[in-house]
Amino acid sequence: MELLLELGGDIVTGIIDAEDDNGSTALDYALKLNEPECISMLLEKGAEMDVETIQNIARWEMTSGQSAVTPVLAEALVRRREKLLCVANETIEGRKLLDSLRLKKENLVQEDAFELVQALREKGVSLPKAFQSVQPGSVYHCAYMNDETAESLLSAGFTHTDVEFLGFTPLMTIDLVGLSHRYESKIMYSHSALGLVDWFLNHGEDLNRPIPADAVTRRTAIRGDTSHDVCLVHRIARELGQSMRYQTAFGSERHTAVLQRVLTSPGLDSCECLCTQNGCSAASILAREVWKLANGTITPGEVSGFDRTNWRVIMDLLTSRLSDHPGARQFASDFIRLSTFERIGMSHTCCKYIDNSGKYEEPGNGVTFAILKGEYKMVEIMDPSEVSEIQEEERYLAGLLEALMEEFEVKYEELGLSLAEFFLTYWWVHMDEVDAGNKVSREELEALWTTGAVLDA
Repeated sequence: MELLLELGGDIVTGIIDAEDDNGSTALDYALKLNEPECISMLLEKGAEMDVETIQNIARWEMTSGQSAVTPVLAEALVRRREKLLCVANETIEGRKLLDSLRLKKENLVQEDAFELVQALREKGVSLPKAFQSVQPGSVYHCAYMNDETAESLLSAGFTHTDVEFLGFTPLMTIDLVGLSHRYESKIMYSHSALGLVDWFLNHGEDLNRPIPADAVTRRTAIRGDTSHDVCLVHRIARELGQSMRYQTAFGSERHTAVLQRVLTSPGLDSCECLCTQNGCSAASILAREVWKLANGTITPGEVSGFDRTNWRVIMDLLTSRLSDHPGARQFASDFIRLSTFERIGMSHTCCKYIDNSGKYEEPGNGVTFAILKGEYKMVEIMDPSEVSEIQEEERYLAGLLEALMEEFEVKYEELGLSLAEFFLTYWWVHMDEVDAGNKVSREELEALWTTGAVLDA
């Protein structure tokens, strides 16, 4: 390949992007055959590839036995960004823009690239085709991401790993559920989306960063305050819970520390829901998603609900990974309370996390463009009047919940069982008895409320 490119001269340059009968170029084949050296040479000779769209880099993450391609593509992106600086410096208008954006002394344009390109266009500066797909935000603000790509970008020179874009950090935009699915489909069971979470935490991310108000919406059209103390850790817990339909959710033992850090986080939101006592925690949010999976309500056609074996696997994993951690006891309380809430059929009035998985994977539909348009929503909250109405209707169940939790807290301490054993033996048997012995069914309760009858808690 090297000899061909050297001797071919202008002839090769003219046909380097030529397609064969299958519509594939030489670069397409080099990528599919996993040939980093060929890829590098073709890109150096001007082969076209949209590396500004990070999905086009991340999708070439290596699997077992392959050579790494993402570092080559990340370095190609660096060269493109260096060229962008050169283009800007060629005109007076461009130099003024670099000065106003404080980029005059920079060697690499990072999160300001989109703003610079837009400003150059407005000034009438002609830009090469390679810059037409520059995305808003940093290179890390991409729904389709993995830790190999993140590390490749950092090694290539993109050092701004925790920069915000309109209040959103990278981990607020990355599709962790989609990443778990990709690892599963590639049979990469030792990998986990937790690895990417850990990577960002080690490079400046903070679990307690608040979710921007622009990402929160109300279920009704009534206007009001949408601040809800929802933090990044809550979003991660939700994504992790939804990912538990995949074997890659927990990864390997090397992911234990970051899993503990997420699930024992003390941060609470300001939800007024009886599934928790003082607001939703990462533990309760994960538990809620697990129960959605158990009831078969997340992905119709993919999950039809849990059987006893599924519960055993999940509870054993949670118990073993949190073993001996100081926050394990509080996690157990949160998990048992939410599970009891679910089993007696109460209605959630807390935040609903909007499912964006798979929505922003396509190159022309980046998540940062959705943020720019105000369309990227992460959390939906109920109107306070709706919360009050539901909780008033479920006063009887609320009393039952508190009575059961008082018993469970005492028994958990008395029996000294692990969370898995307590949940699958004492708690499960007792809840079966409650189900069988509860003489006032949900239907009867609704009928009583319809006729105006009042039940004392």
